[in-house]
Amino acid sequence: MSKRWNMEVIVETDDVKSMHFDNGYGDNVKLGIKLIKRIKSELSYDRFEIIRVMANEDDITEEVKGYDQRGLD
Repeated sequence: MSKRWNMEVIVETDDVKSMHFDNGYGDNVKLGIKLIKRIKSELSYDRFEIIRVMANEDDITEEVKGYDQRGLD
């Protein structure tokens, strides 16, 4: 059975930081990317800065930023 991840993402748009949460099972980086995509859709911003991505207690910011900059779907 896959591990459950509690995801926490902090992003900044127009000098305003916001925190977003989700949870799920499976690969934590893929879950982080999925949450970033959902945030982009909800905020209607194509560009924002990813400040931090946490999966439980693990900081996976760099891994998610790497995928996000390549624009992988």
